[in-house]
Amino acid sequence: MEYIEKYKYGRKNPVIIVANQIYKFFRSKGFNVVFGKEVETYYNNFKGLNVEENSFITLEDATFYTRDNFLLRSHLSPIWLREIKRNKTKFPLAFMEIGKVYRHDSSGSLYRPMFYQAEVVLIDKNLSLSNLKEIMEEFVQYIFNGKRKIYFHPYWHSFTCPGVKIDVDCICNHDNNCVFCKGTNLVNISTAGMIDEKILRECGYDSTIQGISIGLGPTRLVQLLENIENIQEIYDNNINLML
Repeated sequence: MEYIEKYKYGRKNPVIIVANQIYKFFRSKGFNVVFGKEVETYYNNFKGLNVEENSFITLEDATFYTRDNFLLRSHLSPIWLREIKRNKTKFPLAFMEIGKVYRHDSSGSLYRPMFYQAEVVLIDKNLSLSNLKEIMEEFVQYIFNGKRKIYFHPYWHSFTCPGVKIDVDCICNHDNNCVFCKGTNLVNISTAGMIDEKILRECGYDSTIQGISIGLGPTRLVQLLENIENIQEIYDNNINLML
């Protein structure tokens, strides 16, 4: 009884709050919400996204395989691979999803084997990195209420060309002991880029069509917004985070 009187019930987990903010922003920009499968095929999770055979991310010590060529998805990109194959005549094609992904990630304050990702995709004519940059600059202003600067760095990914890594500035002022930035004063919140032309062509699109893919980490955003150093606290039902 004492516990019931002390704490109020019905509060949302911070991950849900941030996920709803992500949904709200991108839906206001015309993106639809789609849903995918947590158990995926090897082709959709890796091969169809230009991931080479025997790449380290395809090995059993990095991915949770179930049987035959099925596995727990290690990212949300298989969803857009399915979606763009189904909707070859709709332009612009704009959609997103937030969902669970699974990896044998190293233990630590910023990692765990199950976590949430958000994937945002735009398919249309005459797209470029400037469109991606504009979207993400607006998003960072929205999610951090204008309190963080955004930085774009070149980044290689199997299914984007060119690709970028998107960071925001840390609040630690170059503290080498900071768990978020290790003194660099930069914290990664996203990897993104132009969808590789090879993938678009294999999905049936001609050379007039380009694609943008943006991957976000809702739990990383929660950590930065609430200054939660250890990601495990978000999943351990610590009621103090929900008050």
